[in-house]
Amino acid sequence: MNLILCCVLILDSISAAEIAENCKIVNLPLLQLSLRDKRLENFVYETNIQPDKTFCLIRCLEQRKCKSVNYNTDTSNCHLNSEDHNTQPAFLTASKDSTQYYSIDGIDESLLGRCAGHTCAEDLVCEPNPYGLSAPYQCVVSVNTFTAKIQANWKSAAKKIKY
Repeated sequence: MNLILCCVLILDSISAAEIAENCKIVNLPLLQLSLRDKRLENFVYETNIQPDKTFCLIRCLEQRKCKSVNYNTDTSNCHLNSEDHNTQPAFLTASKDSTQYYSIDGIDESLLGRCAGHTCAEDLVCEPNPYGLSAPYQCVVSVNTFTAKIQANWKSAAKKIKY
C-alpha cells in the first residue's frame, strides 16, 4: 500500500509549487507488520484517538520510546507500546475486540517528513517546525505523558493528606 504524505500549511509565504515539491509517496507495508486479532499486553504507555492505523503508527514513530501499537478500529483508540512482539513475545495475546497489533519495524521514517531521523530523547515527541524555519523539528513533552505525571503526583499527594 502506498500513502501520499502531504503536509499543507496555510501560510502566505508558501506557494502551491513548494507544497507539491514537499509531498512524498511513501511505501507503508502494513500487511507485513500487522498481527491481526492480536494485541501486546502490559506495555501501553500512552493512549490517544487517531482516525486510522496509519496516524497511530506515525504517532509511534514520533517517539523513540514507542516500539509498537495496538489500534482498535471500532473505537479509534491508539495504544503506544514501549515493547514489541520481538522483545516480549509472551505478552502477545489474542484480541477479544477489533484491536490489531502493529510493529514499527521496517516502516520508512520518511513518513515523518521533517521529523525523519529525529534524535529526540525517549520521553519526548518530535514535532515538525513549519517550513522556512532553520530547525526542521523540535522535541516536546507529550501532553499525554505530562498529564499522566500530574495524575501520578496528585494521587501520591492525596494519599499523604489526612482527613
